[in-house]
Amino acid sequence: SDALFTEINLVFSKFMTPFLQLFRQTVSLLTQPGQSRDQYNLLAQTMVLLVDIYYDFTCQDLPPAIEDSHQEFFGAEGYFPLLLHWDQAELRGDSDDTTRSLPSQIKTRILEVVELLIKLFPEILQTSNAVETFVQLVWSLIGANRLPNVSDDLLVSQSLKFISTALRSGFYRSTIFSAPG
Repeated sequence: SDALFTEINLVFSKFMTPFLQLFRQTVSLLTQPGQSRDQYNLLAQTMVLLVDIYYDFTCQDLPPAIEDSHQEFFGAEGYFPLLLHWDQAELRGDSDDTTRSLPSQIKTRILEVVELLIKLFPEILQTSNAVETFVQLVWSLIGANRLPNVSDDLLVSQSLKFISTALRSGFYRSTIFSAPG
């Protein structure tokens, strides 16, 4: 309804700039070497929430600030590919533990964001090589057996769901079938 979109736009106008600044700062600190285990843990918990909020921001409409920062988040050197590569040893769980690690939670949520954008806003993803980049990253995660723990099952499942969604969209078949693996 118009009332809902008016309220959503009000939230975007007040919250988007501080949100993006917090996201940038958190990524910077999270990927910076030399943090203590507790610092990495706190930053990773924050990042899980920030990616959840990013997802929520894109569920109804694509906010202009999100659209304008597309390359910053989805480009080959963007925040989301960086976080899919990121794997802090201090935060990895025991291989027998079924509790998902924070890096696994972040990666799963990022793939949920990309899947949502393929479904709702494919035109924005087609302006860059974002999906191709994520397909390569997913193949490197699941194809190289980098997710052998039971706690990574949800990430593997979301990775396959992302690939399936990209295939069904019809825009990325050649990318997926030409990926190594």
